[in-house]
Amino acid sequence: MHRSGRKFKLTKEDLRAFLRKPIRAYRLKATTAEEQDRLIAEQTADRIEAMCILFDIPGDWPDDVQWEWLARCLAGEAFAGCRTLSRGLGGPRKSTLAMARKKKESLSLRFEAYRRAHRLSESAAAANFLNKNLADCNEVGLYTPKSFAQAMRALRKETGISTEAGGS
Repeated sequence: MHRSGRKFKLTKEDLRAFLRKPIRAYRLKATTAEEQDRLIAEQTADRIEAMCILFDIPGDWPDDVQWEWLARCLAGEAFAGCRTLSRGLGGPRKSTLAMARKKKESLSLRFEAYRRAHRLSESAAAANFLNKNLADCNEVGLYTPKSFAQAMRALRKETGISTEAGGS
């Protein structure tokens, strides 16, 4: 396999271009069949070394480990089922979820203060509060009075915020 004294000083793109070119045995300047076989073997070894460099396989690893990693990398290139995904394919980031959670908690505190000040039932207070704070509510995914009231109840249950306003 390849050794740490790398023969190639190319970018990844240049290595890929090199590897896309086939070995053209008919263009090799060989006088005998043995010499042609040796030249083909040298070019094959160059391509194997280029693949190891392309996939960042260290040259100081044992040959069998290098071959194993090369096989894994090539399988990942050829077959989607052999790839390992480092993260999921969708969903919001944790930081986005945390920010939305903080905004919901802030809305919850403002809603409870609004509800205490206006002495309304939860559903009426939710509708009025939602209309007055529509942009803030929509930002965290609360679009209807019912979804808003449910989210506030869930937050109240999680955080232990008590309400002094009566009714439901």
